Amino acid sequence: MSTAQPAPRPKSINRCFQININSFCQINDKWIAFSFGTERSTLSFYELIIMSKKKFKKEKEKRDKKERGTMFGSLLQLMQENPGKSFKVDTLIRKLGLKKKALIEELFKLLDHLEADGELQQNAEGGYRFSKDSKVARTATDGTVTGIVDHVNARFAYIATGIEGAKDIYVKTPDLNTAMHGDTVNVKVSTKSAGASPEGRVTEVVKRARNRFVGKIELSKNYAFVVPDFKKVYQDFFIYNENINGAKAN
Repeated sequence: MSTAQPAPRPKSINRCFQININSFCQINDKWIAFSFGTERSTLSFYELIIMSKKKFKKEKEKRDKKERGTMFGSLLQLMQENPGKSFKVDTLIRKLGLKKKALIEELFKLLDHLEADGELQQNAEGGYRFSKDSKVARTATDGTVTGIVDHVNARFAYIATGIEGAKDIYVKTPDLNTAMHGDTVNVKVSTKSAGASPEGRVTEVVKRARNRFVGKIELSKNYAFVVPDFKKVYQDFFIYNENINGAKAN
């Protein structure tokens, strides 16, 4: 993006459109951004398109992530409130209010994952219910909540339950119990305060979001550490010498 400079007042404007509070008008091969009637900066056509695409993609990814989290939480809440009852996929789609094709496809994937992990079982009629050994089902009786870890920084994380109207649960890093960003966990809520996020601690990792990481190895005499490239992982991985498998430090 070019440095902001005063732009000459145009004699004629070819076309305009608006993004949030800013209006963009094309003058020949340049686009001028106006904010509250003041010429703010001059952007080339391609700079404007790239900026708009990046912003749109980022907002879409954030929106999609929130929708998936809400669907996950709503599914668990529905099944926890109806222990022993089986739900067919079309019933789940209706009760969860899913209309987008992408979310319906995510539901199928989620059901497959939960069944493969032993959390759900499918009956002969195609209905899904919690299995007798389900870790998630136990949260309905012992006061814990299931959610997904968002490890914000090295000091703390939030557990997003996806339950509509519920606040994310604040968890200090030492209380994550080995859980990492993206993991599905059970969390015990310890304190609640008006106007603030409830606090808790992870009691169990239900499902790992990933079990492979790329990083740089740091070798010592009897052991090694791998510093992961993934920015949302704030701990290094300890490796015994016999498991280094010929890796060398750069």
